[in-house]
Amino acid sequence: MLHDTDRRGVFRLGSAVPNERFRELLRRLGGVFAGVGNPIVLVGHTDAVPYRDASGARSNWHLSSERALAARSLLLEGGMSDGAVLQSVGMADNAPLTPEDPNAAINRRIEFMILDAGHADSVRRMFGVPLSPIRLIDGVDMVGQMPGRPAP
Repeated sequence: MLHDTDRRGVFRLGSAVPNERFRELLRRLGGVFAGVGNPIVLVGHTDAVPYRDASGARSNWHLSSERALAARSLLLEGGMSDGAVLQSVGMADNAPLTPEDPNAAINRRIEFMILDAGHADSVRRMFGVPLSPIRLIDGVDMVGQMPGRPAP
């Protein structure tokens, strides 16, 4: 996990552009992750301060997602393979590290989750082709049936 502090930010405030120190760190981590071989999930987070751009159309959801994608790009520049990231997501302010102070700098962060094979397969099954769809009605299939549960 890489996060902001009260003295130093990872990204420019209200921006998905990382500061130069963080850019270099992510490039170095790209080289480290290149040797890991396991799939990675990148998760971007914001604090609870509402973010709005000049048009009012963009929010903390956009900002956290764009920060995760910016981190991915820099990891690739550092040598990580394109297929190493299984998922890149933004959580906005939904998972603060300090729930008692959701506006704290530490809540603005990027998390790197290195998955083992079993967890990677679970993510792929969750978002990929279902193993056994069940027809509910003509044109509508149910997917993601829990193992051991009978079909409706």
